[in-house]
Amino acid sequence: MTRGGRSPERDGVSTPSRTFSLAPPGDRSPAQRPPPEVPNRANAPPGRKQRPEPAALLALIALMLTACGSAPALPPDRFYRLEPVPQVGPAGPPAAAALLVNDLAGRNFLGGNRIVFRTREEPLATQRYEALLWEEPPTQSLAKALVSALRAAQVFQFVVVAAERAGSDYLLSGELQRFEHRPTDQPPRVVATLHLTLVQADNRRTLASRDYSGEELVDGATPDAMVAAFTRLSARLIGEAVRDLQTHQRQFKASARP
Repeated sequence: MTRGGRSPERDGVSTPSRTFSLAPPGDRSPAQRPPPEVPNRANAPPGRKQRPEPAALLALIALMLTACGSAPALPPDRFYRLEPVPQVGPAGPPAAAALLVNDLAGRNFLGGNRIVFRTREEPLATQRYEALLWEEPPTQSLAKALVSALRAAQVFQFVVVAAERAGSDYLLSGELQRFEHRPTDQPPRVVATLHLTLVQADNRRTLASRDYSGEELVDGATPDAMVAAFTRLSARLIGEAVRDLQTHQRQFKASARP
């Protein structure tokens, strides 16, 4: 049994690799040395196998446990929290209406918690980091941030979510269509596209439908720098969506609900 080695801990966001090296000839590790011979083997009765003495057996077990127990552990998964905070203040009195913000849909891998990346060498391949993950899917994080931003900006008198089972006058739904890291771009960046649709609740008439797209440079070659860029970009796109709703704030009216 040889000992497993590993490459130095990475600072960037590439997936870890594991290598194994063999000891040079003549340099035997404790696990490679032959087990101690059992004494008095020659005096064993013919036709009968002699059992190893207890002391020799314990020594052999100790050597095996030492060699196997020294193998390096795999790097643990690292979970990152996405908490964009758009800086959008109130633009007037809130509309006397209620807005329901539905959960965001996620296209392909974006509905999960893996961090997605794409390289210039393989622009058609969507890839996922193995040990770098979101604490919760970005669709959930962006929906929460959108609700918080709308409440802080006081666009509507009430901003509710589906879990609250409250009546509403307008419905805001959307889909996260792109949310990926571009580590091989020069300079590296993150890109995102969020599609939002505003619908009138009583007749399901579409009032607005728009894509919010953008990119943000990554200030460093570490996972923390990548997450910080995602956070800045998310805050900017959500801020644009909230300001769009503020421009029509006076037009929102409460519908006749029972």
